[in-house]
Amino acid sequence: MKDQANWGPRLGPLPARVGIVILNWNGHDVLQDCLRSIFALRYPCFQVIVVDNGSTDGTTEMLERDYPNVLRIENKVNLGFAAGNNQGIRLALERGNEYVLVLNNDTILDPDCLTRLVERAQSDSGIAAVSPKIYFAQPPDWLWFAGGTFNYWTGRNGHVGYKKSDTGSWNAAEEVEFISGCALLTSRTAWQNIGGFDELLFTYSEDVDWSLRVRKAGFKLFYEPRAVVWHRESFSTVRNGWQAIQLYYCTRNPMVVMWKQGRWWHWVTFLPFHVALSFKHMLQALSRRDWTSIVKIVEGFRDFPALARQAKLSQRTKVGLINHESSL
Repeated sequence: MKDQANWGPRLGPLPARVGIVILNWNGHDVLQDCLRSIFALRYPCFQVIVVDNGSTDGTTEMLERDYPNVLRIENKVNLGFAAGNNQGIRLALERGNEYVLVLNNDTILDPDCLTRLVERAQSDSGIAAVSPKIYFAQPPDWLWFAGGTFNYWTGRNGHVGYKKSDTGSWNAAEEVEFISGCALLTSRTAWQNIGGFDELLFTYSEDVDWSLRVRKAGFKLFYEPRAVVWHRESFSTVRNGWQAIQLYYCTRNPMVVMWKQGRWWHWVTFLPFHVALSFKHMLQALSRRDWTSIVKIVEGFRDFPALARQAKLSQRTKVGLINHESSL
């Protein structure tokens, strides 16, 4: 870890300090674009932390050369989305930041994005996290995320406005059921009360799990359309040849999340839906003669029971610790 801070200038009353955590895995080119947009932000007080998950594409050298003031955590291997972001968030809080912006490396921020997110977060102490309006990078007026939904009966989250041209229909700030880990601003208070992303999930569905925990804890998730981000969807997955492995996690992890967060009656509809969707993915892979993807889907079902037991045990342990601390 290279321990250097990068605070923007402070003008007038001190604004809330924000740590911007960017997880990177062989994203040299997109990370450069992301950092350029961050250092063009009009928000006066932020600090950038890049968590690198074992990149081999020259990312470290680029950061040392072009962004020496960025804090770095350099992992020797890919620890996944959950663990990598948890590392960065812990460091951001240790450095005294009041808010943390979790950000994909394949995003580009509007100059006023962070200002708008912080304004919304500070408008209500019950808000745990805020999401911006997120567009596709191409075409830049197509929506990727304008609020999130979650259905316990299917175990699926949804992106409001997904792949629709922005006609102004999604310009109202509102409370939502799900918030994407692509870009979210969370507060120190919320993170300390709710905890981090579940590292058992490794990658995919960890933002769904966290969103459900937020709402069960009585906090709010908010969508702020005045804050704008552009996103190159699935860059790391494609760049690193992870399409088949993505199917593994997208098969396994929704079942783990439902095992943790749902009720038995939700499984009456969730499981048939999930099996049917997985069978569809297998047929698509079969049409491409993609045997690796078929194997990974099967492995996702195979590995679910053991991970579900771990997840439940982890939950009980955390609850016990919280109850013990509250009794002291």
